[in-house]
Amino acid sequence: MKTILLLASLAFSTSMMAQTDVTAEYVKNASFELDDLKTMEAVNNSADGLRGYKTTAPSEWTVTGTGVTSLLVTTDCFTDNNFGKVTTISDGTQAYYLRQGWSAGTTTLNQSIASLPKGKYKLQADVRSAYANSATSSFRLIANDDNATTSFAQGSASYFTTAKWQTYELNFEQEVDGLAEIGIGIDWQSGGSCIMIDNVRLTRLADDYVEPGDPTEDQVKSVTEGIINGDFIDEATMQGDLLQMLANFATYLKNDFQTAQTPNSKGEPCGCFKSNSTMKNNEDGVRSNADLSMICAFLAKYGKDKVTLPANVSWDDIEQMAMKSLVFAYSTHKANKLKVCADNNYWGSTSASDHVWESSLWAMSVAYSAFFQWDKLSDNQKGYIKALLKAECNYELNRSIPTGYAGDTKAEENGWEADVLAATLGLFPNDELAPKWFARLREFAINSYSHKDDANNNTVIDPEYDNTTVANLYKGQNLYNDYTLQNHNYFHTSYQNVVIQELGEAALALKLFQTSLYGEEKWKTNALMHNNDKVQKEVLNWLALADGELAMPNGNDWSLFLYDQITSYTTNACFLRDADALMLENLAYKMIKARQTTTSDGSWLLRSDIGARRMGVETHRVMMTYLMHSVASTADLQASDFETFRQQYSAAKHIKSQNIVRAYTKDRFTTFSWAPGISSYTGYIASNSVDKNKIIVPYKQNNTGNFLGFYTVNGKKTNATPVVNGVYQFDGDAWVMNGELNTNESTLNNRFAIYSTPGNAVIYLDYVSALADGTITKEQGGLTAISVDELTKTHRTLYYDDTHKQSDGSQFMTFTSPWVNVDNALGIISHSDKLMGFGDRGNNNSIMTAKLYPSYSTKSRQFHNGEKVDSRNVVYYSNIDATETKQMSDEFISLTDKLPEGWNGALAADPDGTRYLLLSNFMSDKKAEFEMPVTPLGIPVVSQPSFMGKLSVAIEQNNSVVSATRIFVDDSSLSTVLDKDDNNSAYIQNMADCVCDYNVRAITDNGIVEKTIKISDCAKVTISGGDLLVEGATFPTSETEDFTKGYKDITENCVQNGNFEEDETYGTVSTNITSNGATYAKCYTNKVAPISSKWQNLLPVAGWTPNSTLSGGSNFCRMYSMPYSNTMFCVSPSNVGNYAAKTGRSVSDETAGDRTLTVLNSWDKGNNAITQKVSLPAGSYRVLLDMKYDCANQTNNDGKKVTTASNTNTSLTGVSYNGTTDYRYPDAPNTWQLMVYDFDLDTDTDVTLSLGYSSSASTGAANNTLLYIDNIRLLQKLTNGISEINTPSASANNAIFNIAGQRMTAPHKGLYIQNGRIKSKR
Repeated sequence: MKTILLLASLAFSTSMMAQTDVTAEYVKNASFELDDLKTMEAVNNSADGLRGYKTTAPSEWTVTGTGVTSLLVTTDCFTDNNFGKVTTISDGTQAYYLRQGWSAGTTTLNQSIASLPKGKYKLQADVRSAYANSATSSFRLIANDDNATTSFAQGSASYFTTAKWQTYELNFEQEVDGLAEIGIGIDWQSGGSCIMIDNVRLTRLADDYVEPGDPTEDQVKSVTEGIINGDFIDEATMQGDLLQMLANFATYLKNDFQTAQTPNSKGEPCGCFKSNSTMKNNEDGVRSNADLSMICAFLAKYGKDKVTLPANVSWDDIEQMAMKSLVFAYSTHKANKLKVCADNNYWGSTSASDHVWESSLWAMSVAYSAFFQWDKLSDNQKGYIKALLKAECNYELNRSIPTGYAGDTKAEENGWEADVLAATLGLFPNDELAPKWFARLREFAINSYSHKDDANNNTVIDPEYDNTTVANLYKGQNLYNDYTLQNHNYFHTSYQNVVIQELGEAALALKLFQTSLYGEEKWKTNALMHNNDKVQKEVLNWLALADGELAMPNGNDWSLFLYDQITSYTTNACFLRDADALMLENLAYKMIKARQTTTSDGSWLLRSDIGARRMGVETHRVMMTYLMHSVASTADLQASDFETFRQQYSAAKHIKSQNIVRAYTKDRFTTFSWAPGISSYTGYIASNSVDKNKIIVPYKQNNTGNFLGFYTVNGKKTNATPVVNGVYQFDGDAWVMNGELNTNESTLNNRFAIYSTPGNAVIYLDYVSALADGTITKEQGGLTAISVDELTKTHRTLYYDDTHKQSDGSQFMTFTSPWVNVDNALGIISHSDKLMGFGDRGNNNSIMTAKLYPSYSTKSRQFHNGEKVDSRNVVYYSNIDATETKQMSDEFISLTDKLPEGWNGALAADPDGTRYLLLSNFMSDKKAEFEMPVTPLGIPVVSQPSFMGKLSVAIEQNNSVVSATRIFVDDSSLSTVLDKDDNNSAYIQNMADCVCDYNVRAITDNGIVEKTIKISDCAKVTISGGDLLVEGATFPTSETEDFTKGYKDITENCVQNGNFEEDETYGTVSTNITSNGATYAKCYTNKVAPISSKWQNLLPVAGWTPNSTLSGGSNFCRMYSMPYSNTMFCVSPSNVGNYAAKTGRSVSDETAGDRTLTVLNSWDKGNNAITQKVSLPAGSYRVLLDMKYDCANQTNNDGKKVTTASNTNTSLTGVSYNGTTDYRYPDAPNTWQLMVYDFDLDTDTDVTLSLGYSSSASTGAANNTLLYIDNIRLLQKLTNGISEINTPSASANNAIFNIAGQRMTAPHKGLYIQNGRIKSKR
């Protein structure tokens, strides 16, 4: 048997080796050497000289497609985009060079082989490529119908001087003797990219050649995946690990240290840790040195005899670096001036008139370094330290304390000011200024995480010192009302937590310094823990993941996955005895420890974002965690377990101030974020796994990122602006969100919905339409950023169809499959006619990241204004293997083709059999009516009533309905619905005239249970544990309230033009109108003169009186009525507004006509309203109107006012009478709502109907409430059940009503009533 296996192995090896180079026989000019450069036109550039030699195509090759720069180059030529000299040629002395600038398209380099024998071949080519800006071009090796795609590398200055040639290959089979086409196709993106091609080879493979199978994920090493677990590590072991981790860092310390050429003016030797600004007086130079000096000093004090240093580092090295770097730090400070920095300046702050931002933070690290070496310092040196710290504190005593929470919180800044005061107090507690330092320390501490409630918080902070309260020290808010904050103009996880760490380090300095040097803690304060617990419980815990990392809903602009919040956890664990924080700290420390092992010099990560400064900050955190446990042990504190913790924080939560949504089920965490401050709209999924929740990583690009992806449109930027920034629904730990973006310079409109189910599946649907004419050159939809990093795994195994491929993402690969699974851990399904794509690897904030596109295409396709472009569906699963993913794909049902145009829908399965229904009305004024699909378990019973197997759903645009079901029936003649309060119960109505048997299946705790039940009328079935209970019941009825019941409609006699049908504004259909850079082939335009030339779009509304106090004059203000349309815009050319608008009618109001009022105060302030006075006798009345509003940057809506960071919008829509006003907004933006205004009149009264709003500031549309108002109805309450019927006026003859008795302006499809007769419109 062994012999047989050996012979088989040898035969396979021989087959693999039987390869013959046939390039010379079949490929002409394979290395581009045939062309004589002496006969060609040289191309020179004034910036750098020779670019190359102009050619239409190299000899024997054909170039087709988009026109580009086409050159033959040598090593002496220079490339475009400042990418440097060609420098090297792969083979011979010449290579072929192509370059595209600010255009997109496709170019193909092709050669026809007239007679290639049948067989298997390998095509190879050596390539170097690079792109600038966002020109993420790609190239394809082509052989007949086969191709392999690779993304261009990201270029940089002088890139090609060092970039190596890479060999790319494609295996293909020539089916018959004859013609073969080989070459390279380049798909250009606009922005500047170039490619060099050389050394094309063709190899004949043996007929029995078998391509070697790819390895699986089990063969890829990882320091975390499959390694890290959730077991709690005891305090002593963790501290030992932390200390050894710091010792392992010593190699980096030694390599990074630089001795100064000259001592300070006192003759003291000094040195400095190198950075991007070595020995300079800025943050990068000073902070890096101070932090790393502190670490050396710490190791010298705490590490000897406890840890092992790397072989190349001695304890003498550590002590020397600690002392020399400290000397350099205090010598170059303004208080001492013993040596100048490299830029011939000093660093630090000394007073309110001479200060440097953040210098107190650097000084705090100097103080710690000095403390660790205190017994080694001379009296003079201690004096220098004291002078430095007193100078910094002098600034703190005389400066103002800043506040503010929107965009740029001052919480972090106040935290580090507290640090230097605490460190100075700890070292010099008996100084005459100590009481002032202490008082100021408390002020900064209270105003770090300062909250509005602090203004009335009369808690005495430190009763043992004085009676000062929180309110006494409060200066203003640094937190939003929900305890979140912003920095760098968005919700920034790093800054949200770091203040806890800063205040903890201040508390540590007070305790450690005083007790070590003086034997007692003279100064201590509870102010340093102010609101730490609140921020932990109200914010951080809602974002904590299974590995201790804090979720980053909109990514991070620092290095990802530092776990540097560890010291914030430590602060709350050690000083507040927080068991949750202790558990999270333990997880974070294990990840930091693992990441350190990915480097060879003990540094904390590869590809640091800010070099040595990052190393200093990360080491700083690890050290502080060790020390806090030393002074405030948690050995007797029982840590939480993560699953209990997760369940406590699993519920779907909308962080309204930041417009972030999140939830955490047993399978995964999901989040989405709208961040207008950085114009980014993205989210991601993290599996509920301690070691695998970094497979998907936060990612943003082109204003979007994960989930959404993007299109490339020829001649347009790839960008996105919000139109609807979140319409939310919540149910336990599930959420659904609708959103809308205009993309690619408003040539495309993407309306999308994300359903984060209560189980595993996360469903994405969209509806993409054209806002103008254009051409899509690339689609990268459903983007999912996948880590291919040393921290996780450098290669990912992609399973699809019946195969698998392993990739690190450096070469782009495409494949046709409705599903894909990554590493038997992440599943994605997408049923469409598109490809899937994987690649585009790049450095994503220090984490190497590839992109997986479930909907990918490079086919060029045109679109036209008003047309549907795409209707896509993607479903994501966590902790799921390839087999399960395929099953989920097989059971997935797209409802797109069953629904009216403008809708999209899907029925997705979970691995446990649960079905999730998502129906979204993106752009339709029609109800959705369809037959419920049949699944392998039967017809699902959903939350919406199904009558005889048919579902009818009426929801407004940009809204969705969802349902989670575990109950199924086998007969479509039944009517069914889930219990509105319990998805485990369903009502089943027999519609037949019999007592019939029906099969019901349910997914229970014990698996699938099937029962045959007899139903004569209605039965209620309930899942109970592992059983299915049955009882008689009454089928639930609709609970929709009729607001006209008990009222008489008097609109006709009292209100003129309540439905705006009398107006003609924007009633002209025009063609080829240009506005804001877009041309509209067909649109509505206005021919009606404005009320005032200062406001070109404040137009007359018949029957209504203008009531405007706008002050400035703005073409962007609106007050007019317009036609409803889902496809045609009302367009204002550049001289009268330069914008386009459209909206669809309310789906739920069948009585609405064909026009609506629109109001906007963009770039003006004051009142913008119209009014109509109505004289009414005594009685009770009701006004009904349809209303919706959009406000992209909304932060709050109290019903009367909608606020943003820069504007307060006050409603003027409603009624006023006798000095009483009732003006309101809908409850939520972006959806039609029926507004109801009730009022009673004791006598004859003039009542004013008002439509509009007031703005407090002149600001853009995103900070204003764009109103749409329609169908104003005035109703009079009936008394004693009897009403006096007025004789209708002539205008009321032939009035039309729906079958509910509601007045309609025109009949819609179906039944209606006119002149007392029921009629039908088909």
